[in-house]
Amino acid sequence: MTAIPPPDFRALYEGLFEHIGEGVFLGRADGTIVRANPAACRMLGWSEAELIRLGRAGIVVEDDLFREMLERRREVGVVSGPVHYRRSDGRTIPVELTSTSVPGPVGEPLTYTIFRDISDRKRADDERQELQRHLEAVLLGSAAGFWEIDLRTRRVRRTGRFAEIRGRESEASEVSLEEGMTPVHPEDHPKVMAAFAAVMSGEKEAVHLEYRVRVADGSWRWVRTHGKAVEFDADGRPVRAAGSMTDVQAEREAAAALREREQRLTAYFETPAVGIAITSLEKGWMEANDQVCAMLGYSREELRGRTWADLTHPDDVAADVAQFDRVLTGEIDRYALDKRFLRKDGEVVWTLLSVSCVRRADRSIDYFVAILTDIGERKAAEERLQESENLFRTLAAASPVGIFLADGSGNNVFLSPAGQRTLGISATQASGAGWIAAVHPEDRERFLREMAAATVGEFNSECRYLKPTGQVTWARVVGSPMRGASGEVAGFVGVIIDVTSQRALQEQVAIGSRLAAMGTLVAGVAHEINNPLGGMLASDGFALEEAERLRDELRSRKPVPASRMAEELDRVVEALRDAQGEGLRIGEIVKDLTLLGRPDAGRMRVQLREVVEKAVRSLPPALASGAAIRIDDRASPGVTAAAGQLVQVFANLLTNAVRASRPGIPIEVTVTVGTGSPGMVRAEVADNGCGMPPDLMGRIFDPFFTTRKTGQGMGLGLPICHAIVTAHGGTITVESTPGAGSTFRVELPAAPE
Repeated sequence: MTAIPPPDFRALYEGLFEHIGEGVFLGRADGTIVRANPAACRMLGWSEAELIRLGRAGIVVEDDLFREMLERRREVGVVSGPVHYRRSDGRTIPVELTSTSVPGPVGEPLTYTIFRDISDRKRADDERQELQRHLEAVLLGSAAGFWEIDLRTRRVRRTGRFAEIRGRESEASEVSLEEGMTPVHPEDHPKVMAAFAAVMSGEKEAVHLEYRVRVADGSWRWVRTHGKAVEFDADGRPVRAAGSMTDVQAEREAAAALREREQRLTAYFETPAVGIAITSLEKGWMEANDQVCAMLGYSREELRGRTWADLTHPDDVAADVAQFDRVLTGEIDRYALDKRFLRKDGEVVWTLLSVSCVRRADRSIDYFVAILTDIGERKAAEERLQESENLFRTLAAASPVGIFLADGSGNNVFLSPAGQRTLGISATQASGAGWIAAVHPEDRERFLREMAAATVGEFNSECRYLKPTGQVTWARVVGSPMRGASGEVAGFVGVIIDVTSQRALQEQVAIGSRLAAMGTLVAGVAHEINNPLGGMLASDGFALEEAERLRDELRSRKPVPASRMAEELDRVVEALRDAQGEGLRIGEIVKDLTLLGRPDAGRMRVQLREVVEKAVRSLPPALASGAAIRIDDRASPGVTAAAGQLVQVFANLLTNAVRASRPGIPIEVTVTVGTGSPGMVRAEVADNGCGMPPDLMGRIFDPFFTTRKTGQGMGLGLPICHAIVTAHGGTITVESTPGAGSTFRVELPAAPE
């Protein structure tokens, strides 16, 4: 068996020194550099002679951390950490080094420093930790996994981190070349063998390649090998080679991730959705995607020959330059604005321009990224909207009636000049809740209630406005809700009409109507009172004649039989009773006429169900017992009213319903109490009686109109009901079908909570 010669450590050291990827300095404790390897020269841009001349003081940027590292090296003999080196071009680069003190050949202590450039390191924390472990391994003589091959015996000696690279606890320090190739991926095995064969044959001096090896968990890991022939025989043939193996799995993954990111960025750059351009500090176009070219009508080559100013609309240059200058001064790094570009064909293109600058480490600007979004349709819509708004304001200014806009809470956002004149306040005073504050205090709550009810439809409110001068103006406010995309009430739009003159005219008409009604009433009263008055006078006359005759007989002292005297007095008493009855009838007529024209001032909050129940109890027993009366209360709110007057209304309606019976049909009356139209409480009195023909329904609320027989009614019941309900701010209507019954519907304003 051929004996393995001892390793030539000097040759091994020289091979490592020359070919290791890290920079290596051999120096003295005073900072003198004795040797510098090629990697150190490449990293720093100095030759070895220049580095020796400069020494540590010429290349190290000393700081507290570095001085602390020197002190620690004196104490413990070894130190690791980051420092900054000066390059030949004046730049400084961060490096991570490991430095140790070792004995020199003549007892003089030497320093051995290994470092690597970490400027572009983009690995994660675990990779940096791996690098730290790698540097510590270099301190122990094996910065990576080092190998040495005896080309004559084909034996491989391994040191350093071979085991860790393969995820194993240990590795044999010496194996055959074939055994050493076992972990290599089958697809990579041929190129690895070919590379080593080229070195062993002398065809190549060095080998540099990456390949995969199997690790302990069965997966494959990428490694990088650098090596060269370090010993030759007398004929110049290589007999020994040495090199290193490092783990580059993370580096490969990072490179793959970088490629993927670049692909994504490229895909984003070429997206057809927006235009993206890269520009220089001089505002020139460096690169542009297809969308930019399509938007501006220029090819990439044509754009590169132009500046931003060449393609910017003249009216937008100043705004763009102002923002651009803020970027140059460092005040901002990005800005966005609506900007017009001029296409190659002269057409104007509206864009939303977003510009961001990319700065270098020293905060100087490297280049700009500009994103152009076509907003032509949006600008056209804004122009149409502006035209529409201008038209609206013109019409509003010229309109003889006030026009208002309010938000969903009822706050005013616009009031036209005519509306300002009507309310007597300015647009500023009307804004927000100002136009509500101008409503007369007695009408304000009702106005707000009516507007709130408009969420389900139009509102039409007539109220008084109190001007700052104290003058009262009557106005009709008509509005409709505006709805948002999801159907919610977003605001109100409507008109404000000054009806002060109209109200005055209505009062004059009302006076005339009352005078006309008085004429009708006078005629009716004359007719209604004439009959009982004639009967009363006839009875009084008869009683007077009988009393005078009986008096004369008594004065003549003629004997008058007691029986005859009693008969005479009975006739007198009966005549006086008849006269009294006719007088009482006249009194009832006068009382009803008084109620017809005088509203009751004593009002309070009442429930209509309770009012109806009192009305039922007030009916004569003979009348109430002849019908089935049912009350259906559907949780109605209260009303503010004179309870006695409302009892009179429903007693009258119930009396009419019971008396409207059909022969042989049991009378059924249903009173339904519930919510009516917005802000109102409704009570319906429905019967199954004979009903009314259409030609009579228009007259039933006229005074003294009745369908009953003479002497059974005066025709004042329903007019009085109408007067009472109207005085309470309500309405009374009727629906009737001959032979099927009638329904009287009373609506009164709901009392505020």
